[in-house]
Amino acid sequence: MKNINSLFIIIALFIVLPKMGKAQKELKPIVPIEKIDKLFKNWDNLERPGIAVGIVSNGEIVHTKGYGLANLEFDIPNTAETRFYIGELSNQFTAFAILLLESQNKLSLQEDIRKYLPTLPDLGKRIAIEDLIHHTSGIRDIAIAKALSGWKNSDAISKEHTIQLFVNQQKLNYEPGEKQQKNISTFFLLEKIIAEASGTSYTEYIQKNIFDPLKMTNTFFDTASGAIIKNKATGYNSKGDGFIAGTLNQLELNNTNVYSTVGDMCRWLQNSYHPKVGNTSLIKRFSALATLNGQPIEEKNFSFYVNQFYHWNYYGTKKLSHTSIEGGYASKIIHFPDQNMAAVVLGNGGTYDDEIANDDMATMTAELYVEKYFNKSTSFGLVKVAGINMDTKTLASFTGDYWDPAGFNSRTIYLKHDTLMYSRGYNESPIIPIGKNKFQMVTYSNVYVTFENRNNKKSMLVEVEGVGEFEHIAYQKDAPWTKKLEEYAGEYFCQELQTTYYFSVKNNKLIVNNLRIEDIEFSPILKDTFTGNRRYFNELKFNRNNNGINGFQLATSSGDKLWFEKRSVAIAKQTKLN
Repeated sequence: MKNINSLFIIIALFIVLPKMGKAQKELKPIVPIEKIDKLFKNWDNLERPGIAVGIVSNGEIVHTKGYGLANLEFDIPNTAETRFYIGELSNQFTAFAILLLESQNKLSLQEDIRKYLPTLPDLGKRIAIEDLIHHTSGIRDIAIAKALSGWKNSDAISKEHTIQLFVNQQKLNYEPGEKQQKNISTFFLLEKIIAEASGTSYTEYIQKNIFDPLKMTNTFFDTASGAIIKNKATGYNSKGDGFIAGTLNQLELNNTNVYSTVGDMCRWLQNSYHPKVGNTSLIKRFSALATLNGQPIEEKNFSFYVNQFYHWNYYGTKKLSHTSIEGGYASKIIHFPDQNMAAVVLGNGGTYDDEIANDDMATMTAELYVEKYFNKSTSFGLVKVAGINMDTKTLASFTGDYWDPAGFNSRTIYLKHDTLMYSRGYNESPIIPIGKNKFQMVTYSNVYVTFENRNNKKSMLVEVEGVGEFEHIAYQKDAPWTKKLEEYAGEYFCQELQTTYYFSVKNNKLIVNNLRIEDIEFSPILKDTFTGNRRYFNELKFNRNNNGINGFQLATSSGDKLWFEKRSVAIAKQTKLN
């Protein structure tokens, strides 16, 4: 009997060993800890804020570790158990919870959000729950409304006031479902929908249905806005040769008031490989491309997914990423789905990059595991342009300032030695002539610049390969109309924001402020059109009637267009008296 058993064992080994050998070749590489530590050597410094890293390979957690200090005042080091504020990364939990509720037949993604949020105004268009997840709702960004109303990032705003900002909206930025514009403030509405559909609070539903089953015991909702959180890293931003404590934007979204560890975030990533919450079908929907006009969007650079990741073609390999930077905390997840590999970095020094090498630490970590899949023939270096000769006089004819009315940005073309330079204000790139009026930019992708006359106006067309074409209109900074700034002075009121702006002229500059906003300086561009030197004040376009200027439209880069009506002197005086 003993010999027979031995024979069975030998036969079994001959059957299994070839399969084991094949499986061994398919296993992802084992990267020595020393190699990972070397990658993070610039962060392994007990005199500065740091970073923590977690790695999931082939569906398994293979590494978690912290570097640098979690707290500078008390010299507390970062560890794998240190809790970091993860901000927008927690949008993943909210999107997943909505899909989970649908799988439990408690809601439908096609339902009108007003079924669960009846206090929201009827703006004439049906907004589906999925529009909030896909960022295609057309609803205004509350973070922008808050800023334009004069609230500072450090100002706390109640849930009731946040809801009121939604209720006060008078129109949508665009038709729901037809355009995609990132707007995480609508996740506040998803919180409310989850609570209504589940019959419990948002935080309790997430805790019981995601965190508890995945044993994410170190993930914590800061529902008290300032609660004591053990093992929490302090967020810092660099200033001069040192650091100062960061300040979080208090918008009262439980969705983004979350602290977690790299270990817990790795457990969350594992669920995409081996679902403990949901099932394979739900994970497939969660990992799918977002939709636009009822159809999945094209998969290309910056394409957006239901799970809140963005796509990037990295050396011919599909890379997904999700990022959050706020209040001195910086978090990023890199996911190579075809290689079943992901890396998460959580930092408290205001960045997740290597400040010396200026490289993305999450991507560099992932490369240790998946680099063999890269097509290194794909170059990320500067493009080489074979230009033609063009005399200096002809080059000079293209110089000037150009305004993009769609993207709300200004570009300056100027001559530097014998080369035209394309300046964005914060950096610049040479553009080399390749035709009579066509140039190619020396940058990291194919960008073409063409100068034309359209409708008797000098214009510049910028074509970015794979992205699109952008028209810029030439303007004169010192045009005659810019010498008559006094006619724009006065008091302007926005009904939607319940906010008043006061315009005046100081030192030949148009200045605006209100009771909560410091002076904002506006620069003239096109006739009756200005751009501000502060975030969100992208374009002010004044309107005229028979009596002169009667108001202006403020447009932001996020698609918001808000009307400010000019008040008469009598109304302005009465308002100040009241």
